[in-house]
Amino acid sequence: VGPVVLERIAPAIAKGLVKRKEQGNESPLNIIACENMVRGTTQLKGHVMNALPEDAKAWVEEHVGFVDSAVD
Repeated sequence: VGPVVLERIAPAIAKGLVKRKEQGNESPLNIIACENMVRGTTQLKGHVMNALPEDAKAWVEEHVGFVDSAVD
C-alpha cells in the first residue's frame, strides 16, 4: 500500500482486532507490513494502537504480534 498509507489503513485493522476480541478469538495473529522501509510494522502498530479504544489495547498487546521484516 505504501508507507504513507499505513496511517490510513490502521483504523480498519483496529476495528477488525476489536471484533476478534469481542468474539473471544484468542488465536495468535501476526501482522507484517511488507513495506520497503525500516520499522514499517512498528510504525503501523503505533497507528493501530492509537486507533484502538483503551479497553482493547492490553488485549492486542497480548494476542497480536507486529513483526518488522525486511523486503527485498
